[in-house]
Amino acid sequence: MHLVNLTPHDIVVFSGNGEKVVIPKSGQTVRITSVAVPASYVLVGTTEIPLVETRFGDIEGLPDPKSDVLYVVSALAAQAAAAQGRTDVVAPDTGPESAVRDENGNIIGVRRLTRPSGPPGLEAVSTSALASELARRGVGVSFFPG
Repeated sequence: MHLVNLTPHDIVVFSGNGEKVVIPKSGQTVRITSVAVPASYVLVGTTEIPLVETRFGDIEGLPDPKSDVLYVVSALAAQAAAAQGRTDVVAPDTGPESAVRDENGNIIGVRRLTRPSGPPGLEAVSTSALASELARRGVGVSFFPG
């Protein structure tokens, strides 16, 4: 399994023993198009603060699926890809159980990657291949049934 980082920065994954594995940026970045649609406003005192609905569109820069390749993208891009049925797209898990922070609270790495759920009935594939690739890189992972 090969991991291709499509974010604008290196991804740092900390293994169970504290070692870091760096997934270098590839130089290609995935983006999601969006449109802000006026919805309403919030009144604070006498000031109206606009409220918009953000509608997301196309995924730009995501390569076609390839055998034995997982693409690492932002969480938003991974969610959009999963909604389109892509199972080869993951994101750094920045949730409280996974994020590794410095003394100032800034995220400096993660302990794992995440794959958002796709459309109902779509099976997650190749979790064993993902675990094998991360183990090869020195990262311990556990998968739990959803």
